[in-house]
Amino acid sequence: MAINAGESYANILKSGKRDRLQLHVDITFGSGVVGSILGDDPAITAANGGTGIVNITFPKAPSGRIQSIVLFSSASTVKTVWVTNFSPTAGTATIVTGNGGGTATNPASSDNMYVTIELETRVD
Repeated sequence: MAINAGESYANILKSGKRDRLQLHVDITFGSGVVGSILGDDPAITAANGGTGIVNITFPKAPSGRIQSIVLFSSASTVKTVWVTNFSPTAGTATIVTGNGGGTATNPASSDNMYVTIELETRVD
């Protein structure tokens, strides 16, 4: 069936050579530490790794990438976010939150981070 304007295609991440899976994790901080997480997969975890450092684990895959990180800081405690480690074969990622000057800084209580990870479950 053809796709019409305004319609979406359910298998948009499938191709003839690779199968892709998108995982989402929503992290809510409490007093600068990971307070709670909601993830698409029960294997996704998030834990503190030091000041401004969040370690994420997810299902292992042959390859993948972090598609997006969105950070909501109503108090503007943190203004930047960057990835220091991403290994799909190990199923790990390290994300750092920082102030406007690039110094690692803990998020304030109730700040949120939304991470989208795309994993390729089969390679050529």
